[in-house]
Amino acid sequence: MLKCRYCGKDSLDRNLVKGKIVLCDALNTGEGPFYAGTAGAVMRGQIARDSVFIFPLPASYVDANDGSKIFLYINSTRNATATIFKSTEVNDTLAPYVFSFSSRGPNPITSDILKPDTSAPGVSILAAWSLLNPVSEVKGDTRYVPYNIKSGTSMPCPHATGAAAYIKSFHPSWSPAAIKSALMTTASPMSVEDNIDAEFAYGSGHINPIKAVNPGLIYDAGELDYLKFLCGQGYNATTLRNVTRANSSCSKAINRTVWDLNYPSFSLSTESGKSAAQAFHRTVTNVGSPTSIYKLIVKTQPGLKIQVQPRVLQFKSFGQKKSFVVRIGATFAKKENIMISGYLVWDDGVHQVRSPIVAYIATSPDN
Repeated sequence: MLKCRYCGKDSLDRNLVKGKIVLCDALNTGEGPFYAGTAGAVMRGQIARDSVFIFPLPASYVDANDGSKIFLYINSTRNATATIFKSTEVNDTLAPYVFSFSSRGPNPITSDILKPDTSAPGVSILAAWSLLNPVSEVKGDTRYVPYNIKSGTSMPCPHATGAAAYIKSFHPSWSPAAIKSALMTTASPMSVEDNIDAEFAYGSGHINPIKAVNPGLIYDAGELDYLKFLCGQGYNATTLRNVTRANSSCSKAINRTVWDLNYPSFSLSTESGKSAAQAFHRTVTNVGSPTSIYKLIVKTQPGLKIQVQPRVLQFKSFGQKKSFVVRIGATFAKKENIMISGYLVWDDGVHQVRSPIVAYIATSPDN
């Protein structure tokens, strides 16, 4: 076994490393060791190891601490040896949780709309693969397969899209906003202990397409709702028309605050670092039982106060709409406590229509 540096392409002396396992100081594609004819590579670093990598040669990625131990071992003997074993499958009992490479909130553009909306499968996904592309995507790798294991932020997209299409097959007339609402309000709650960024990591939770087909209530919105929202965000006629591709303009009648957009989640930001309060107006449409009574369930963390009026929604027909107001007050007692959250649920005994609520300090007072 030999110690190298970063093991980049064309950086290794083939005469020295051929047939040997090399220790590299950074995670890379493995091209350098592969083209140099090594038997394998061990890479060390501080990048999170919560997803798999596919290399063109036997390889293993270890953290900086274990890498240092290997380095000390290599320097302790003239004939260091190593063995890279075949990967083993394990059952990750913490799943589902949001992986390190996934983007986090808060929303940098509209701070009072919670992002992300939901989470979806994106790690170690078995997906169709082109037979024209090697399994490792490294030229010279002779392994060609019809299916491959891939991870990344692009992988949840087809899952969420497929879930949306699945819902659309049951409800052809539903708008994109209605479908999004169904996915968000029926998502499976995720653990704060396993996701330290909480709602800024997973939004409403992990999508559940089966439940989303029958959400009970939906937060619907149409083109005019988003037009009013954009006007409320300060879009002028030029930027508005760039978005709508129509002769749109703002007026007093077409202007609405972000807190009035009929979104399935609630987000309240403050730059003061002390407290914040705001009223949110929402309307839900009954898509469940024609006659139903939904009662309110609220759960909050210390410092977050939520008042909802009314606390009971009674429907007498399918498609009937009911409006309510959510008043959120947040007090940030501790300097390090920059985010507090909770949720509200409309429950009729069959459906649990769940919406996350987040209050946070958008800009630290010390900055």
